[in-house]
Amino acid sequence: GVQTCALPICKKRRKMSPGLRALLVALAVVVGLVGSVGIMLAIAVNRGNVNLHKVLDPSEATIAEARVKTEDEGQVVEYRGHTYRYNENVVSFVVIGHDDESSSGFGDRSLADTIVLFTLDTSNNKARAVVVPRNTWCKVDLFDEDGQYLTTNEMQITLSHGVTLPTTGDCAANTVKSVSRIFYNMPVSYYFDFGREVVANASTAIGGVPLTAIEAIPGEDYEVGDEVLLDGDAAYRYVSYREEEAYESALDRQARQAQFIRAFAAKVAGLGARGLIDVYQGISADIVTNLGVSEVAYLATCFATGNNAKLEVLELKGETKVGREADGIEYERYYLDDDSIMECTLAAFYTQLD
Repeated sequence: GVQTCALPICKKRRKMSPGLRALLVALAVVVGLVGSVGIMLAIAVNRGNVNLHKVLDPSEATIAEARVKTEDEGQVVEYRGHTYRYNENVVSFVVIGHDDESSSGFGDRSLADTIVLFTLDTSNNKARAVVVPRNTWCKVDLFDEDGQYLTTNEMQITLSHGVTLPTTGDCAANTVKSVSRIFYNMPVSYYFDFGREVVANASTAIGGVPLTAIEAIPGEDYEVGDEVLLDGDAAYRYVSYREEEAYESALDRQARQAQFIRAFAAKVAGLGARGLIDVYQGISADIVTNLGVSEVAYLATCFATGNNAKLEVLELKGETKVGREADGIEYERYYLDDDSIMECTLAAFYTQLD
């Protein structure tokens, strides 16, 4: 006879259709890939965490030589009635925007028109940016045409990117060294270096950067005070234009750049780590950096999980003076205020204890 069973568990299974089977297999593959991506991202983030953190090297740091009281070889600083300790949770990198015109035929000697030091406190994932004026008068290493070190001179920091070195990365590293010197040789060694196309493409990738125009750019159809959404070449022109013959025009441009950085950070803060990494991957071919994939993933994760919609952007203050260079041409020199350097250094690299 035919065996029967009243229990539902014994009901005969219906044969799965080929289409349904294929769908379930596809879903399983997708879920597996998503899980693998998540695991790989976690591994990369952890590796980046280990690689990026640096301790303050007393043999290199010069903050102990500043006109402030220091202890523990610069680890502790007393300034204006408050005590600060070097924050070992801080990671740092420099963003360099170079011009598109080469200043000579040897290698990549374009100048650094935008220089911004970024620090990130990984204990709370709070980011800060410090804008360094392009005409800052500081120590710059010089090299011969074979890339061999010659000497260190005082000059505009923008020229640190125009030295006779063979690659953009070498030039960027030289700029970073000058930046570190400004901040008492704090441990700064990483960089992102790029030109016009990255600003244009990145602003387009996030759907434009909204801001209130603080200057009317020639050729653009907006006025001071207009609400604008900048992307593509319009975004690049906003952050790059300056009337070269006008006195302190570099500082006027710097004000627009600082505004743009705040607005850009506010826009990308809500993308999440994956979103930030996707944007970066879309423009990475045009970026020169000494950071690896792991470090970039770590920075993106920290920034996305921190409260960075209102990025704190500091600007080094000083005084412009006109000096005549060896070629007989007069150039603006920006002499940084000692108190401004100290205040920005403490804000970026130290934690107030009281």
